[in-house]
Amino acid sequence: MNIRACILCLAALCAAGCGNNDAIIPPSADSPASTVLKFTQALENHDGPALRPLLAADTPAQKVYADALVNLADASGQMVRAAVDRFGSEQGKQVLGVGLNGQDQYLRFAEGRAEIKSDQATLTAADGQTLRLRREQNRWLLLPSAKDDADLSRQTAMLNSLTSRLQQATKDVRAGKLPDADAVRKQLAAR
Repeated sequence: MNIRACILCLAALCAAGCGNNDAIIPPSADSPASTVLKFTQALENHDGPALRPLLAADTPAQKVYADALVNLADASGQMVRAAVDRFGSEQGKQVLGVGLNGQDQYLRFAEGRAEIKSDQATLTAADGQTLRLRREQNRWLLLPSAKDDADLSRQTAMLNSLTSRLQQATKDVRAGKLPDADAVRKQLAAR
């Protein structure tokens, strides 16, 4: 599995929860679906600062998780930029994998069914997977789906591990230790 697939799958797993299907919502500017689309855009752009305000973090463990996701997005962006600088645009942009469109991954939630109860929302994709959100100060925030603090800690550790691997690979690309995008992907997969 390529690292980009890992990142998007991990983000989907970490945000997935349980829910019910009631009404289909259009992605208006202030809807839960629009928050999912913004989240996807930030992931695709490797934009940690854009991710952070979309994530709810009520406990210290949730804050650490949110920070880990932001750091992962930033590290993936640094990896892509280093690869583009070193290998050129075509190879560099493919360093984290080819053929995976994160918007397709999350669009299924944005186009799915929604149950909104007061300031809580659950988006349910056709396959039954869900994302939970909460409205806070007139904006929707994604909630972590961990079953408990131990699960959240495990998810955070996976994000931190991926971030470390990306940071090391970025250093190796900048130092000229990896000759092409394939070598980067192999190094990332081996760790």
